[in-house]
Amino acid sequence: MIFGENNFLSEIVWCYRERGISKTYWNNKHDIILFYVKKVGEHNFNCNVVLEPYSEEYLKKFKYEDEKGLYQIRGKNIQGSPVQKADGLTPKAEVLYPDLTYRQYMQDGMLPLDWWQIPLLNKSANERLGYPTQKPEALLERVIKASSNEGDIVADFFCGCGTTIAVAERLHRNWLGVDISHLAIKLIVNRLTKPYEEDEEKKRKWILENIEITGFPKDVASAKELARNTKDGRFGFQDWIV
Repeated sequence: MIFGENNFLSEIVWCYRERGISKTYWNNKHDIILFYVKKVGEHNFNCNVVLEPYSEEYLKKFKYEDEKGLYQIRGKNIQGSPVQKADGLTPKAEVLYPDLTYRQYMQDGMLPLDWWQIPLLNKSANERLGYPTQKPEALLERVIKASSNEGDIVADFFCGCGTTIAVAERLHRNWLGVDISHLAIKLIVNRLTKPYEEDEEKKRKWILENIEITGFPKDVASAKELARNTKDGRFGFQDWIV
């Protein structure tokens, strides 16, 4: 079981801004992403590939440099110390209090928090496809980078316009996408083959070598069955996998 109570690890708040801000109530401009793992403590989390940049103000604190890199001088958290927990100290403090100070070296970035500020796609964004529930690639890139490695399988069972699939392909992950709409599947295929859109032969070859589509109608009879308003016809859509 993956989505059981004991598999829940945390939730992430995805914050964004868009037009239509109201002045009469607190505007709801966020979504919640629930983070489940197969086994707590043995899950994959690549925190170093999703580090967030430091602010300019924070970077200014690292004024000194040695063979290990940029650093700032701080006071150790020792009760009664004259430099307890102090930052922004000068080299003179190291001389006066050698046992009460230490060098904090600048890291590559700040460890990620559970509050993400990633903007929605604007109307002129190059990746925008006009799909009503399309998410920005930056959002899926952070999720996939943190929770998987190259060669792992990324699955999206409501893949819509294929943002998860496109990002997984770009990040060299294997992937599995499922959607109830044949239009979504067609859109995903076109999205993945966009680099070859001017060369139909290369496009066809890439599809044959890289994509396996299951459940897509291959003859008139199966297409008619999928289009009929019958139980079998309706539920046939759910088996379309790209």
